[in-house]
Amino acid sequence: SKGRYGMDFIPSWIKVALPARERTLRYCPDEKFEDKCRFCEKESVTVSLGNLLTFPWIKEGVNKGNLAIHGWYYDMDNFKLKTWDMKLLVSEMEEV
Repeated sequence: SKGRYGMDFIPSWIKVALPARERTLRYCPDEKFEDKCRFCEKESVTVSLGNLLTFPWIKEGVNKGNLAIHGWYYDMDNFKLKTWDMKLLVSEMEEV
């Protein structure tokens, strides 16, 4: 169902960001709340980039160098768009 306001997708959408929250709590335990929020926002973009790599055709394109994926973050306080690339290196497993 769409729910009253058509926003029933939000809980599952928010769950996607849980790894970003966990990383924020691990790497920024003593930072100010605002700084934690900014870190988590950016980390959510990184998590989303990683999620894209779960699609075989995207991972294959990135591995072959035919596709590049980029994260964008708009800093509304400073009116700046920040971008970063996702680098992927997949190596073969070796027996030890």
